[in-house]
Amino acid sequence: MENIVLQIENLDCPSCSKKIIKVLEKDFGDKVEPAFDLTTRQINIDYDPSISVDEILKSIDSAGFKASVTE
Repeated sequence: MENIVLQIENLDCPSCSKKIIKVLEKDFGDKVEPAFDLTTRQINIDYDPSISVDEILKSIDSAGFKASVTE
């Protein structure tokens, strides 16, 4: 598995994180394992290398959230 940490804009509540988890699971199934930190508005994702970071970003965008890669 690969790992990436993303900053999510407007991630304010647990229901927001659940919405993102649902869309990631719909798009990628068990090939992603997201974990949220609501205090920092970040998501830590372990993902299968067959998935690109751009695909993950587009999936989160389709849920109505803007994500960017943290450094």
